[in-house]
Amino acid sequence: MALLARAFSPTAQLLNPDAAHILRAAKLADSSAGFTSPHPNFGCVIAKDGASVGEGFLYAQGTKCAELQAVEAAGELCRGATAYLNLEPGDCDGDDTAISALTQ
Repeated sequence: MALLARAFSPTAQLLNPDAAHILRAAKLADSSAGFTSPHPNFGCVIAKDGASVGEGFLYAQGTKCAELQAVEAAGELCRGATAYLNLEPGDCDGDDTAISALTQ
């Protein structure tokens, strides 16, 4: 646990922007705590050149996935950018919206 705390400390975030973006995705996911059941809380940050250009989180079951929200928010800036997620993207009962949003 101490290693994890050091990895996401404010100093580590300054030195490692990847850690800051992953932490932001996790914090976004926490925004919907208690509303996404049976799905987990999920957040996504799209970053380009070190800056966040799009964010999203699963608001509640049946709403747009975090990845699609982040890609829509980033618009054309998402081309060539990096997606940071607190969970791996997947398909839910054959719905590949999340993966398609990130790969197109």
